[in-house]
Amino acid sequence: MLLAEEIEKCIGCGACYNICQANCIKMIQDEEGFLYPQVDEKKCLGCLLCEKKCPVLKDNFAVNDIKQGYAAYNKNSVIRLNSSSGGIFSALAEYIISQGGIVAGAAFSKDYRSVEHVLIDSKDEIERLMGSKYIQSDINEIYKKISIALKEGKMVYFSGTPCQVAGLYSYLDKKYDNLFTQDIICHGVPSNLVWNNYLEDVVPSVEKDINYISFRNKKYGWKFFSLIIKGKLGFIYQKKAYKDIFMRGYFENLFLRKSCYNCKFKGEKRQADITVGDFWGVENFSHKMNDDKGTSLIVIYSEKGKELWDRVSNNFESEEVDVREAYKYNTAALKSVSENEKRKLFFDNLDKMKFEQNIKINTSGVLKKDLVYIVETIKRMI
Repeated sequence: MLLAEEIEKCIGCGACYNICQANCIKMIQDEEGFLYPQVDEKKCLGCLLCEKKCPVLKDNFAVNDIKQGYAAYNKNSVIRLNSSSGGIFSALAEYIISQGGIVAGAAFSKDYRSVEHVLIDSKDEIERLMGSKYIQSDINEIYKKISIALKEGKMVYFSGTPCQVAGLYSYLDKKYDNLFTQDIICHGVPSNLVWNNYLEDVVPSVEKDINYISFRNKKYGWKFFSLIIKGKLGFIYQKKAYKDIFMRGYFENLFLRKSCYNCKFKGEKRQADITVGDFWGVENFSHKMNDDKGTSLIVIYSEKGKELWDRVSNNFESEEVDVREAYKYNTAALKSVSENEKRKLFFDNLDKMKFEQNIKINTSGVLKKDLVYIVETIKRMI
């Protein structure tokens, strides 16, 4: 277990919680709303399995080199429209399920107030796991359940952040031919507490039942995506990302988990079989793939990843690309973002003022990323 003075390095992957045979570890929210392990010392057996399975405490872990990469998007226009970028995940998930396997991914809770990893075995459930969710998901006991399924010989497809993939491999501590892992190009993760403070500001008190959320609605295009929230009583909230107060704080690195500012699971080499992310900068590689409807960067890291891609590639329009060149436009794959100097002030104010006011006094108000998009759009029009 990480010592108290090192706890900020904790990624919240839940490997320690899943492995504890004495059930003496619970994942508890801290004052910022992030999950951290808490040990009941009276129940602890002193076996140190929690330390052995902690990916943060491991100096060395097996990683894969880049094999090949693609710009890709789903040929099914409906799936592509409803996906964050190119609609890659759904095809991978559908294939695994068609083979009698199961899929683990992040889903909203029923009330949309939190995100958790769940297991599905039906194609009808794939939609729950589609789309970006800019909140850290609770792993719960997913690693335990995956271990059981793997030992039963089932195919398992796990989708998560690089640190969650690291947590899974560290927990299993064994290679399985029937396990396929896919990570994402991750910016960092906010907490449920921040998310719920935001919802209190933008959702009317009379509209308590949210029934739809998309962080990446493409009404205004893929590059100018918007956040949309719908309620059962007819409430609809929609704003372009650079105008929304939650997304503004997210992209200015104001309220990410502490460990996200020094992530050891980024880099060219990866533990996952496949990495998937938005292909920002695709216009520098292919005119055909740059139609502003959503294009993904697919990076194959292992033979299993190549095998899985080959099985589903007919579902996509794709072009092979130089991954190292592509990563120059997608630096979140390689290095951590810098901690916002106003982060502490933001969290100190979280229960003292309205979320919107807290954001306005602690952010610049304009996202550099969107200024770049505006300039590039004007260039294309000239």
